[in-house]
Amino acid sequence: MIIEGELAPDDVVTTIEADHIDLRAPGMPLVVFFYREAGSPASTDLVRDFDDKHYEFDAVGVRVVGVGVDGPERTGMFAASCGLRYQLADDASRELCRAFGVLDAADNRPHPTTFMIDVDGVVRRVFAGVPPFGHALDVVDDAREFWG
Repeated sequence: MIIEGELAPDDVVTTIEADHIDLRAPGMPLVVFFYREAGSPASTDLVRDFDDKHYEFDAVGVRVVGVGVDGPERTGMFAASCGLRYQLADDASRELCRAFGVLDAADNRPHPTTFMIDVDGVVRRVFAGVPPFGHALDVVDDAREFWG
């Protein structure tokens, strides 16, 4: 797994809206979080937890992107059903999951993990095994500390 202080993977995240984010030059602080399965109760709670903090992330100039592996159509339907104000990206190939080191070999899904990446592509904070509720507040607090 990528650890704090390392460069983010040399990769580009493409959101379901077709925005491209260079992880090593994101243009603004970036939070990338991985969820296990679109529509599952835990993943729904996690993406909504981040959505509830949307304005707080905006206030400190942090972009949030959630990453799943369910295919672009299902990921898009998931985002729409949750009414998210930030973007999701689909990693059906699992390449991004492998690059970050979060892929669970047993079921080929990502471990719920969050990475905070600065404008230079350096991973500032890693949260592994994140809970579905309350986690986004911890990330916002760290974002304020780093970039607020």
